[in-house]
Amino acid sequence: MPNFLRRFIGWLTGDTADAGPKLLTWIGDEPLPEKPAPAPAPVSAPVIRHPASKSQRVRIVRAFDSSMPVEDRSGLSGRGTELSRLTNAVIEQGKHALVFGGRGSGKTSLSRVFGELADEARFLVLYHSVSGDLDFRELMAPFVHELVAVASQGRRSIVAPEGGASARLLADWMALHFDQDIVLLLDEFDRIRDPRTKEELASLMKLLSDMRLPIRLFIIGIAGDIEELVVGHPSLRRHMEAIQLGTISRADLDHLLDHCCAVAGMTIDRDAREVLVRAAMGSAYHLRLFGMHAALRAEERQSLQITEAEVGTGLTKALLEWAMISRETHDWFRHLLNAPGAIPDQLGAVAVLASYAGQFDGAAVADALRSIGVPEHQITARSETLMQQLERVTDPVGSRGARMFRDNLSAQFLMLMVARRQQIFDEEVSHQRHDMSLAFQEVGEAFR
Repeated sequence: MPNFLRRFIGWLTGDTADAGPKLLTWIGDEPLPEKPAPAPAPVSAPVIRHPASKSQRVRIVRAFDSSMPVEDRSGLSGRGTELSRLTNAVIEQGKHALVFGGRGSGKTSLSRVFGELADEARFLVLYHSVSGDLDFRELMAPFVHELVAVASQGRRSIVAPEGGASARLLADWMALHFDQDIVLLLDEFDRIRDPRTKEELASLMKLLSDMRLPIRLFIIGIAGDIEELVVGHPSLRRHMEAIQLGTISRADLDHLLDHCCAVAGMTIDRDAREVLVRAAMGSAYHLRLFGMHAALRAEERQSLQITEAEVGTGLTKALLEWAMISRETHDWFRHLLNAPGAIPDQLGAVAVLASYAGQFDGAAVADALRSIGVPEHQITARSETLMQQLERVTDPVGSRGARMFRDNLSAQFLMLMVARRQQIFDEEVSHQRHDMSLAFQEVGEAFR
């Protein structure tokens, strides 16, 4: 099977005999810049160690923490172009903004850094995260309350608009009371399902632009929102900068890894770095998650250096944790990989496609299968089978037959399952037996 998946699997499993530079050709990325390899250490050189401490573990978690958005520019890697586009469109041109992409793609981190820049430009930035499926009045109420509070700080007494259930009423109220630059940042917009709420929000954006008010909306959501948002207002497109966040480059992942290691006070060897970057498949979230588990494993052996062995253990640990959280998706992936006639490398092709493209349809899957060397006469049947098999863990996107994993973070984990399925199965069984043994001991002690 002379294809990139075999080479990729080789990197993850440690069998690098078939791994080479052609690995990067299909996924459309350039190799990492060549760096001088560090001088080999003498065989007798001691491993760098430090006293095990809770504070070091806290430092590692904070440095790599994948669950929290970055708070400043130093932690934002691979989004310089998008940040520049947002700054130019919103701050300089007065446009609204829509940032969308899968979970873990860095939307909130990008918006936080943008907010920092807007604040430096003397904009008033108000942030609100949608907490459920709200109507228009409920959606805008937090912003209205904050604007009233801001006005009171300036010793102006204003009251919230009565009713507040229409875009026209709210736009007129804003025009009457505010002439300063304001950005209303609305996160988790995908939670809004009510079409009337979306229509009113689109109307508000259109009115603010037509009235030339210095008030912009910055909306953050998942892929597909732009089509739903501009329904009934196609002219809104010229007043909006829409940015879809996909993967980031290998060089940017490498830079992010260096940043996390520096903050954690650790180093990482070349082989460990390569495995981590490849396993992340363009995702800053997964790089942070996998890197955190590897760094914690290094800390357990009282070392400040992350090696390939810690990365391997960290990948398995991350996969086991994800399996507990996304049990349905994990179990279905495992069923597909262990079903009679399963062809793991073809599922791996879909995993890579989903991680880099976000969504896929039959034609895209067919191209992926073609790229890994599946015979042409099998392409149609295999792509149709894969699309059917994955319906259980995917959702439709738009009206063109495309789908995306319901768990937007699962593609990298599917690839890990493809690459290390027997090893992971053995480790799962080992963990279960260990837990059962402890449970039996506790029961025995309870009855003594």
